[in-house]
Amino acid sequence: MVRIGTVELLNKAEAEEKYYNWEDAAKLYEQVAKLFLDKKMFQDAAKVYTKFGDICLRVVRASKTKEDYLNWNEQSVKAYHKAENFYIQTNDKLLSMECKAKALNATGNIITSIEKGKDTFKKSINVCLELIKIYLNKNDNKNLIKLSLLALDSVFKLFNLFKEPSDIEYYLKLGRELVEKPWVHLKKNNNINFRTELLYYDIFLFYITRYTELIYGDKKIEELRKKFLLRCEETLDLVKDCDDFSILGQVYLATGSHYCFYGTIFAKEKKERMKLIEEGFNLLEKAIIFFRMTKDYINLIYVIYGLGYLAGVFGKFEYYQKRIFSDVHELENFSKVYDGFYTVQGPYISHVSQLYYLNFASKSFFKDETRESFAKAGIKYVKEELENLAFGPFFAQGSQLLTRFYSQLVILAKEDDPQQEYIQKMFYYADEAKNYSKGYKGGTVRSAGFDSIYRANKTMVDIVKDKETKIKHLKIAIEAATSNIKYAVESYNVFLAAQMRLGLLHEELGILTTEKKSLMEARELFLRLIKETSEKGYYYHYTAACYEYIARLEDRLGNHLASAEYYDKAEKAHNKSLAEIEFKPLKDRVNEKIKYVIAWNLIEKAKSFHKREQHLNAKECYREASEIIANLPSFNYEANYYGAWVFLEEAEELSKQEKYKVAISSYEKSKDLFDTAMMMIRIIRKNVRQSKDLKKLGKAARVRINYCSARINLEEARILGKQGEHVAAAEKFALAATQFKDTCLIFNIKKERVELEAIFHLCSAWERMELAENFEEPIKFKEASELFVKASKFFTGSKLKFLAQGNSDFCAALEEGCKFDQTNDIDVKTLIYPKVKSILRKAANSYEKGGFKNGAAWALATSTYFDAAWYLIRADEELDINKKQEFLNIGSTYLKSAAELFDKSGYKEKQNEVLERLARISKEEEIIVSALNTIKKPSVSQSVEGIVAPSCPVETSRSPRISEINELVEETISITEKDRAKKKYELVYKDMVKASPEILKKNCKVAIAQIGLSLSGNIITEFYEEKDSGLLSLREDKLEVVKAKVKEMVQKAHNNGIDILIFPEMSIDLNYKSLLEELSNLAKKFNMYIVSGSYHDHVSKQNVSTIIGPEGILWEQKKHIPAIIHFGEKKFKEGILTSSSPHKTIVCNTKFGRIAILICRDFLDMDLRVELKNFEPPVDIIVNPAFTPVTADFKAAHFDARRSIYAYCFFANIAEYGESFIYTPEKERVERNVPAREEGLIFKEVDLFRLRSERKKWEIEQMKEKRFIQSTR
Repeated sequence: MVRIGTVELLNKAEAEEKYYNWEDAAKLYEQVAKLFLDKKMFQDAAKVYTKFGDICLRVVRASKTKEDYLNWNEQSVKAYHKAENFYIQTNDKLLSMECKAKALNATGNIITSIEKGKDTFKKSINVCLELIKIYLNKNDNKNLIKLSLLALDSVFKLFNLFKEPSDIEYYLKLGRELVEKPWVHLKKNNNINFRTELLYYDIFLFYITRYTELIYGDKKIEELRKKFLLRCEETLDLVKDCDDFSILGQVYLATGSHYCFYGTIFAKEKKERMKLIEEGFNLLEKAIIFFRMTKDYINLIYVIYGLGYLAGVFGKFEYYQKRIFSDVHELENFSKVYDGFYTVQGPYISHVSQLYYLNFASKSFFKDETRESFAKAGIKYVKEELENLAFGPFFAQGSQLLTRFYSQLVILAKEDDPQQEYIQKMFYYADEAKNYSKGYKGGTVRSAGFDSIYRANKTMVDIVKDKETKIKHLKIAIEAATSNIKYAVESYNVFLAAQMRLGLLHEELGILTTEKKSLMEARELFLRLIKETSEKGYYYHYTAACYEYIARLEDRLGNHLASAEYYDKAEKAHNKSLAEIEFKPLKDRVNEKIKYVIAWNLIEKAKSFHKREQHLNAKECYREASEIIANLPSFNYEANYYGAWVFLEEAEELSKQEKYKVAISSYEKSKDLFDTAMMMIRIIRKNVRQSKDLKKLGKAARVRINYCSARINLEEARILGKQGEHVAAAEKFALAATQFKDTCLIFNIKKERVELEAIFHLCSAWERMELAENFEEPIKFKEASELFVKASKFFTGSKLKFLAQGNSDFCAALEEGCKFDQTNDIDVKTLIYPKVKSILRKAANSYEKGGFKNGAAWALATSTYFDAAWYLIRADEELDINKKQEFLNIGSTYLKSAAELFDKSGYKEKQNEVLERLARISKEEEIIVSALNTIKKPSVSQSVEGIVAPSCPVETSRSPRISEINELVEETISITEKDRAKKKYELVYKDMVKASPEILKKNCKVAIAQIGLSLSGNIITEFYEEKDSGLLSLREDKLEVVKAKVKEMVQKAHNNGIDILIFPEMSIDLNYKSLLEELSNLAKKFNMYIVSGSYHDHVSKQNVSTIIGPEGILWEQKKHIPAIIHFGEKKFKEGILTSSSPHKTIVCNTKFGRIAILICRDFLDMDLRVELKNFEPPVDIIVNPAFTPVTADFKAAHFDARRSIYAYCFFANIAEYGESFIYTPEKERVERNVPAREEGLIFKEVDLFRLRSERKKWEIEQMKEKRFIQSTR
């Protein structure tokens, strides 16, 4: 009786185990063990107690309360000890040792003391190692692998208790040995359970390696991971027909994680990388469903954390946002279960919340108050974790997170916030992170230290105003960022971003110190990045960004043509990236970037033309650029700014042509546009990321307005000077000088500031010159001369330097001329005369050197004119008639020479003046001669040649931020491109009840008719033929077979009172009209809805499911995702046509409830299931006809959907592969499925009213469970 009783109980226990009812299974195993014990069957009792212990640990993993977690852990320990004792009694030393190791391992799950935990796990490991040695000598591969896995589990848990790097390093080495040997022995014993667990522990060892050792470019680790990748692929192939969801969950967790990490760190080819990351995310999402089905909440925590972490690494903010609220809520409930115990999973629960708060706190599109609250909540979570933490790497990473959170608070601090306190804490935790990370060889822990030092110091650079303080912090940030590069191992993108960040830091240092060396270091870093990303062949966004950064550097260095060339290269790189993009919104963004860099290529050319005073060419370039920018939504605020330059260039050209009035008009237009630009910038600053840069551009607009105002005053002064209104002209020059002075104070760059200061001194000198001319006082000419000298010292370009020197000399000549006129003493005049001559020659020489040939000619002609004046004065003084005539003749000769010189230089007015004097001499008329009448300033003295609006360093392109580049790169290869696309699916509501007098049925019976079974074992070749490429048709010789089977199943369904009958995909080919007629007649005869599975419609070339009722065809549903079909030796993609997005799926309201048909793999698309979940009114019945040899994914998806969508789920598979099933939202243990290679009928009665009532209760309960997450929205 005992033997029979134990067998029955064991069968029941195994059945409960199969359905993941762990607690019920555990209780049954305990009963069996006690029965064996009662009969003194100690060996059997020991085996069952061991099994009971194993199942207790599965209940532990399924525990939702702390009490259950503790209770079932304790029960597992007791069970293992009992088994240990019974094995001792039966002299089975090896199994008793194994149970002892298991008991120690299980005890470690509930330890509250770190030292006790270490001791416990070490003892377990030592027992395992002793057994491994014995089994190795016995050549017992099975037990060797089993004990290696047990040792690995203890090693895995032991890591969580180590703080010292040396301990982690030792056990990491041991772990690698423990995992590698079983892989070798697995060849002789390829047990899928062993292989699964080996994969599982292998990936966790890699996690530890990433934390503590990995250095970018480590070829040894890369080879190991490549080898592991092959093992993952082999295992995936082995489990494709597996129906054990525990195995599938673990395989998908390990493989999905590794695919993502290998893809992003090691994969060389773009296609390989994209494929691995996409498949990795898909596997992890499936793992979540499997772990929920198997109630493995510990692994569920790992996979949820992994998905959140990876979404952050890949910059998938929208994907992250989609999951995070439910993830945080779910994991916070689990945190209570493990509270007070040093478990591996505990910190990961906290990490999900921390990542959530960090991601949201750093997003600039949230309000500052919201971001601040996220940061404070994050700080609370991290500090709580650090108080209960043992694992060393997490101390470094926790301190890194606190550094980041406090950095956010420092940046967001308002006047009444304790910013200094935040700064102190930020640096405290940065130092903590650095200290905790010191003992590690590499990995993310080492990176945490350097990143924290970088982050704290860069934050200070961003907030302090003192230049020297900025430079000090920037140098420390650069040192930390440089050290961090080789440890930036989260992904290749992170590695690239770390180098790019370093380049930007060097650029910032160069800007602050005005040292060319730092700018050149930045340039070299960007060039190296260009080389690396170009060689990869698909990181074109990084390549383009680096070209943009270098273009910006060249602009700052004044190399505008080189800058234009780099913008041209950026355009080409962006164009290459377009070839990789199919997603239209992203394509539009890149196209916008392309147009923007084209505009900046033109702007840099304009700057080059401006510098060379080719203003009309510059004007044309600015015009083209501003027209392009005006049509770019992200940058159109710049259009007015650079449009203003069009008029500024025009004004500069007109000014040089001495067209003063029209020049003034153009300066006014430019000024107005700069003012408009300034207002536009002020308006949009709040809504864009680069607000600080825009503030600087707004300031630059104010500078340009001031410059235009100064130039207007300068032009007006020149007009007044020409009109002889010297005092008014002087006032305008003084006003212009003041404006230039005010403007130059704004410029931080020495070169531009000096240029403006020189113009200020030039205007001041012109002011004095006008006043001197008005009052004819030597002292004023002297002051003007000295100011021109001062101005000449400031000018870096030779043109204006020599103009100022020439003007200074001319003023000096005028000073002496004043003295000459003021004295009546001929001897004094005689002394002054040669001085004037010498000074005028010197002025001519300066003008000549500056390229002002007319000015030089004027000075020489004036010198000759002054010679004539001197002799005419002497003639006037001479009493001797002969001498007098001689002086008059010499004077006349000089006048003739002066007239010729003025004529040659184009000074007609001056020539006429000289000739008039000559004529009066001929007529012997009296001439009043003075030096000041003779020595007049040349018009060139007020030339503005060489005066151009100085360059402004903030007039640069809005270069992309690193986060933006990562976003673009990840979107290009995105596994979640769907997140940013227009809706992928559209659910269309069809209401048949409203259009019909029929009343909604309270109950209905829904059945699956699993048909489609071959005799040969190959249904494709036996039943189908390929009509068109990728389209299958039922063979004509099988038509009657199918017709008979359909009639049989419909009759059987009718006998069972079925209201809706579902056939599998491709089971009924309605291209045959006789089949359609048969179904229509049967539906009418038995008053039944028949879902005809689906078929390849040769007319529309679509896979169509037809729903037939008593009235005829009710509606049709088309398939959206083509399958891969194996046809004999041939493998091809299902050749159906699919609609463009959004794909339409019908939800039909019938008298039996709201029904949705999803054909085969359409149901596996998470996006479509999300649409069904969110659809109003809710779906009641989901019908999933399929033709698939792999059913595990469908089981997982339907198991999840029965509750998440809260609907009845019917999976109808072709009989050849079978396993059709029905999942219900209510808790029931009735299994409804049809095995493979069997034809049969299963059905379920649907209580529609109860379903809808229970759904309401379920939704209310779910809402109650959700706790408030601080500071969201």
